[in-house]
Amino acid sequence: MTPELLRLEELAERCDLSPELVRRFVLLGLIDPEVESSSLFQPEVVLRIHRIVRIHHDLGVNYSGTGVILDLLDRIEELEARLRRFESW
Repeated sequence: MTPELLRLEELAERCDLSPELVRRFVLLGLIDPEVESSSLFQPEVVLRIHRIVRIHHDLGVNYSGTGVILDLLDRIEELEARLRRFESW
């Protein structure tokens, strides 16, 4: 069973943000809709938005810098997963 996609307005409400800010995140490439030029999102995007907000508010990083940090964190997670697989051989 696939999770139900969230409309932009539902996503904004779940994250306690304005729809305009969520649209800005899309324009900045911080989050991606399910299909390009759509306003539907996977539920996991809620967690990514919480991360974006936390980095922006807690560390005072602008949204462009936040994107760089998120990319690096994603790469670290991928490398750690590879390392765990390698160690289990």
